[in-house]
Amino acid sequence: ILDADGYASETSTANIFMVDSEGVLLTPHEEHCVARVARANTIALAEELGIPCTARRISLTEFFDAEEVFTASTMDGLISVATIDARAIGSGKRGPVTEKLQVAYKELPNKPGFAVAIPKFT
Repeated sequence: ILDADGYASETSTANIFMVDSEGVLLTPHEEHCVARVARANTIALAEELGIPCTARRISLTEFFDAEEVFTASTMDGLISVATIDARAIGSGKRGPVTEKLQVAYKELPNKPGFAVAIPKFT
């Protein structure tokens, strides 16, 4: 989905991220997308893993030229994007930054203080 000025904002169900040629993780500003929990967790994980992350306006052309693109949603986690408008992204396969973040994201429920036990109802 593009914002009113033609910049990428999000997908219909998830936030979107890209990795540029310098290894920087980019995502649209909160002003131009829904600030979902998965987005916040992904940004926090990138910081913990030493992956530089910047929120700014991103053109569709930048997404076409990205090394990696993935989406982030609470229901699906982090999903690698192989193509946009029939154009291959990077190698057309999941990249190393996406993989590193996916592994860390899947471990979030086991992280002390992250998950809260759901009480049993009787």
